[in-house]
Amino acid sequence: MLCSSNIPLCSYAKEANKGVLIASHDRRIINFADNVIRIEDGMILRN
Repeated sequence: MLCSSNIPLCSYAKEANKGVLIASHDRRIINFADNVIRIEDGMILRN
């Protein structure tokens, strides 16, 4: 994960060996993701 350790959710997920699911229309969040799955016209697309 490209998250910074000063982001509490990222720190917790890493320490607990857990994942975080974020649904957003804001494309800037892509910079923090290990994996991106797009949904377009009701179809799941994978980048």
